[in-house]
Amino acid sequence: MSSFLFVSFWALVVLSVLALVSVLVLLFKDEWRKFFRWLKGFRKIYYRQHHPCYGLQVYSCPNRLRAIDWSCVDGSVIEINRGPFRRRSAIYGPAADFWRIAGSWRREQTGDWVCLEQVLQGLKVEVALQFINTYPSLQAMLDRIDELGRERLDDKAKIQELSAAICALYKQIISDRQRYRGAVALELRHDLETIINEANVSASSKWTFFETWEKRFEQNRDLRKKVSRGQD
Repeated sequence: MSSFLFVSFWALVVLSVLALVSVLVLLFKDEWRKFFRWLKGFRKIYYRQHHPCYGLQVYSCPNRLRAIDWSCVDGSVIEINRGPFRRRSAIYGPAADFWRIAGSWRREQTGDWVCLEQVLQGLKVEVALQFINTYPSLQAMLDRIDELGRERLDDKAKIQELSAAICALYKQIISDRQRYRGAVALELRHDLETIINEANVSASSKWTFFETWEKRFEQNRDLRKKVSRGQD
């Protein structure tokens, strides 16, 4: 009799525990789902591939590395892993000899981000993928940035010189209306005004470029006068 009561007692305990667990699962099913999702982890591979219409594009998939058709992949890939039983995020391909991933995280609005060991700030994984497939090292990337900066300064200087030339020519025409009073000169002045207004061309008379072009126009006028006198 005592053994029967003992078994009945433990059966009641087990049933109570199962009922309690069932109630907890029903009450906190979303939390349990999140817990098992976290336990399972996450994997996504980012790679570049040529699209027949849009050229080189970035794609992603949850497949394993061995399931990827490497013949269609351009350069190296980035594998993002999260979870307690998954390996750390890494780079695979030729760029793995030069770049390392220090960490990865996900933002709700912008997706996956990574931090490269050689770069202090975080980068969107698509941007990081372009970096590692374009530059063999951080120094190469910095050298390219410096080169682009110098090219930008050169382009800015060329634009300033062109603006100064246009403004100096316009100043020459409007300052000597007696000389430039013909119909052709009037059309030229109107065309220059259109360029200056619509293209937002501006130049300061203190610019070296402006003074240089004024002197050049003056020298051209003097030269034409000498040639004209010689012909006479």
